[in-house]
Amino acid sequence: MRSKSMKAGAVSALAVLVLAGCAGHRGEVAENDVTHEEPVVVTKLAPRPVTAAAPAAPIEWEAWPPADAVNLPREAPTGEMIELKSPPGGMPFLELAALVSEKTGAVIAYDPVGNQKLRTTRFEWAGTWRVQTSRLIDALRSILATSNQVIMPMSLGGDGAGYMIYDQNNPLMKMGVEWVPESRVLGYEHADGKYIVTVLRVRDMVDTVRLRQALTSQTTQIASIGRIQDVPGGRGIVVSDFAPVVAAMKRIVDEVNRTAVPPGAPGGVPPTPTR
Repeated sequence: MRSKSMKAGAVSALAVLVLAGCAGHRGEVAENDVTHEEPVVVTKLAPRPVTAAAPAAPIEWEAWPPADAVNLPREAPTGEMIELKSPPGGMPFLELAALVSEKTGAVIAYDPVGNQKLRTTRFEWAGTWRVQTSRLIDALRSILATSNQVIMPMSLGGDGAGYMIYDQNNPLMKMGVEWVPESRVLGYEHADGKYIVTVLRVRDMVDTVRLRQALTSQTTQIASIGRIQDVPGGRGIVVSDFAPVVAAMKRIVDEVNRTAVPPGAPGGVPPTPTR
């Protein structure tokens, strides 16, 4: 009986030791299971230095008038002085054309079928018209302009000058347009009926689009004879019209260029006119 009690006590003691060992083992495991996070290091960035924007360079506008801008007079007339007198009732066109052709040696052509007006047209004026030979074609051109007729140069394929007379409504007249440099435009401001084309230079501070719009109303409206176009990205305006009209446009453009004020400027006093 006693031996049984001792055995039972030994078993109980063993059980206590085993349980205590298990408890100790669980404590170690629990302690080892705790995870330790690495400390987060926060780095402060230095503020970015603020640099002031560089001041914009002032715009250097074009001086006006340019150093190369000139207005050349037309060549002086030459040759024999011709006196033209109007006979009673006027001079028939064919007779006047024959006289001009004889004195200048130029061939003057016209379409007798498509331009019936010239076959019956007579020109009459008062006084004596004194014209040198080199300006006889100009005289004929001025007379024709009073009847909406134009005389245009044409190629004869040989020696000598040749001209063709058209009604202003005939689109073929534009085939004979003459190039005249801007420097010589004002020399033709009294050349009635002379159809020319040129490029008018525009100052860099002037808006070419608005200038073109302003000039369009000055063009010859008959059969869209007058044409004007600005060149994108350029500083010029292409104008084709009768010489007196183009000359008037040049004077307008010259004045706009002279009195121009830089964009954004509060205003200014235009320079003294140079002419």
